[in-house]
Amino acid sequence: MPRLIRLFILIMALTLPVWTPISADTSQGSALTVGIVKNNPPYSFKEGGNNVRGLCVDLSALVSRSMGREIRFVEFPMAELRGRLEDGTVDVIFCGTMRDVEQNHFLAIPIGINLQRRIFVNHKCATVTCYKDLGSHVVVLLEGDTPTLPPLPESTTFVRKPTYLEALNMLESGEADVFIAPSELTAHYLIQRHELKNVRQVGLVVDEDQLAILTAASNRDLHHSLSTAIDRIQRQNGLHLLREKWLGRDPALPSAMQRYGKWIGIVSLLLLVVILLVAIWNWGLKKKVERMTADLGRSERRYRVLFESSPDMIFLLTPEGCIRHANKRSRSAFNSDGATCLDINNLVTVDEKKRLRQFLFEVFGNHYAKDEFYVALKDGHFLDLEIIATLVQDFEDGPLACCFARDVTERNRMEEDLLQSERLSMIGKMAAGVAHEINNPLSIVLAHAEESLHENLSPEEQRKNLEAIVRNAQRAGQITMTLLSLASPSNYCPAQVDMAEIIRESLAFLRPKLKIITIRENLPTGLSVHADAFALQQVFINLLINALTALDEEPGTISVDLRVHLCNEDSTVQVTVCDTGRGIERASLQNIFEPFYTSRKKGFGLGLFISRRIIEKHGGAIYAESEPGKYTSVIVELPSMPNPLPNPTPDGEHHA
Repeated sequence: MPRLIRLFILIMALTLPVWTPISADTSQGSALTVGIVKNNPPYSFKEGGNNVRGLCVDLSALVSRSMGREIRFVEFPMAELRGRLEDGTVDVIFCGTMRDVEQNHFLAIPIGINLQRRIFVNHKCATVTCYKDLGSHVVVLLEGDTPTLPPLPESTTFVRKPTYLEALNMLESGEADVFIAPSELTAHYLIQRHELKNVRQVGLVVDEDQLAILTAASNRDLHHSLSTAIDRIQRQNGLHLLREKWLGRDPALPSAMQRYGKWIGIVSLLLLVVILLVAIWNWGLKKKVERMTADLGRSERRYRVLFESSPDMIFLLTPEGCIRHANKRSRSAFNSDGATCLDINNLVTVDEKKRLRQFLFEVFGNHYAKDEFYVALKDGHFLDLEIIATLVQDFEDGPLACCFARDVTERNRMEEDLLQSERLSMIGKMAAGVAHEINNPLSIVLAHAEESLHENLSPEEQRKNLEAIVRNAQRAGQITMTLLSLASPSNYCPAQVDMAEIIRESLAFLRPKLKIITIRENLPTGLSVHADAFALQQVFINLLINALTALDEEPGTISVDLRVHLCNEDSTVQVTVCDTGRGIERASLQNIFEPFYTSRKKGFGLGLFISRRIIEKHGGAIYAESEPGKYTSVIVELPSMPNPLPNPTPDGEHHA
């Protein structure tokens, strides 16, 4: 309650002085002329019109009331106030410092408030944090302020300003780099009040001074009266209330350690217990991690042994086909040391690169794929690899395809041998089955021959018997030739032949059947192969007849393209026969070169089989590509003769 009473008395006492107007008139002897520093918040500052407020204003009002004297305020920069105090035009300065006493021999009354000197810089200045960094900068000081500075280079420029605001505005505009503010509180107040965005505080407190009431050394009576009044105000706790009002803190209160020391000790003890418990828990967790790490190490070694000792090839592939990790079997097969990234695209043959890209796309799209590839190793060997791949995503560098590959070369060879045996067995069975067909025409021939020998027939009847004998003999011969061509290859007579000429002759044989068909030819001359001309004619006639049959006697196009195909250092002559017919299903595309496989009701399924045997006999290859409903292409490749590469002629197009 006494505290509230004192606070009420203080507020009533401050009411009148706060609104006292500032005047420069000091002629009235009964009034006390009080000097305050211009624009020095929160100690003295204007707020609306000529009214002045602040801690020093309120303190001077309390002092005047205690002394029973009127006061007049005069507002000037500190340097001018010192001069006016010396010449007697100002009686007392309420915003002085103890340093002013040392420099000007004034009398001072400290009021227990410290002024902290701080350094403020422009936001672009990043090199100043203390007095030693002031060299080669533009430094602003207040007029009359004389901080103790170390020796600085001559390039350091000092500028004096009468007020805080002018000094801070120089920092804001970039005209100066550094401002040494005697009062940190005053500088912060003006920075916030005027929204100075480019000014910031740096470093620690560089100096401290005490706020004091200054009087002239010759006016000791006034100094005594002011001291008595300040002592009375101090006993009534007036200074403490003013400090709380303007500065928001009370240094007279006990320290935090004194007030909360007991609780701080309890909390510290609890923290110590918590830290000890955390340390014990951390030690137990560390032991558990060590055990788990050891278990993981053993598990990793176990799986590493399984990975490396697998008889199958195991490796990981990126979406681009780069082998990231491979077991011992894979490294041995691929002749890789594992230090460099091996690209699987460089292992497969040229014809299978497209299929490999489709394989990788399927793995990373559908998470699973299975296929077989013909792989060329660095040592010159070839392998048939059956690869099964699944997608694995738990890797730092993205998802990878885990591939399990097995060498199926020997298995495929055995299957091929078995297939060949089955073919021969099938030919034998066919021969036995066709024996009846051969006996039929022979019996007819025999019957007509006996009739012609033993019967008296007219010339017309004799002619009919001879025609029947010829027809059935030709029929038996055709069946016999078919069986011979399947059982054993013909005796070829290879020679250097011009492929363009062979193809043109084949087209000429079929010209009567190609009347409604458009033939497109690209047949450059000079491309020669070492082959039997009649056998090649048989191949191309078969291919052209198949293309014609695929058009179903409807208008369409058959293209015949002849060109040189380069593969590594070898060159081949490539012939492509393409029709725009009904096409072949993908499932059937692999079987069209097998014996007796046909989709035609009147076909025997031997044309493409015989063609493949002829081409393989010449050291070449034949294969097909098709898209159902659009086209079918059969490609024949034969080793070329060492002739210079021809200049291909433009495509020709005509109707047969």
